[in-house]
Amino acid sequence: MINGSVFRLQNIVSLIEACRYGIHDISRVQLDSASHLPRFNMPFELGVFYGAKQLGLLKHQKKECIIFEKEKYRYQQFLSDIAGIDVSPHDNNPHVLMLAVREWLATASRRTSIPQGTDIVNRYISFEKCIKRICKIRSYNYNDMSFIEIVRNMTDWLKLNQANTTPLISGRP
Repeated sequence: MINGSVFRLQNIVSLIEACRYGIHDISRVQLDSASHLPRFNMPFELGVFYGAKQLGLLKHQKKECIIFEKEKYRYQQFLSDIAGIDVSPHDNNPHVLMLAVREWLATASRRTSIPQGTDIVNRYISFEKCIKRICKIRSYNYNDMSFIEIVRNMTDWLKLNQANTTPLISGRP
């Protein structure tokens, strides 16, 4: 849980410490329009994750992650130190990203209860249509929603829609 009274980096370190799995998208390195400098937060967070895995206790050495990038080898131009690690391209397509995360998570966790990727994508499409329709009715710009607002709305939507459909993840591993 993010704590607003704690230095942001400490929140990130705490989240990485608590999680066995990491999903890192290093594709957002475009130049800022005002400063003309790139933001390297995601590659930095990948470095913190990797440091925890390499230098941490036994439980941290079991950490697993997947790394995404827009194009397969583009990262070599700005983060060449990870050359030799498999990086998954997503071409800025959220459906490709969802399918890849699902496949990786099913493999890494060995869970058999994770639905097929197409089911997850279809549920996301249903959610997105619903939330955009509600935003339009309430004269609220969907694009102005913060990430946490989208997550909260998605959580509520899933709770309301689980009764009629198969849960996205059910049971235990």
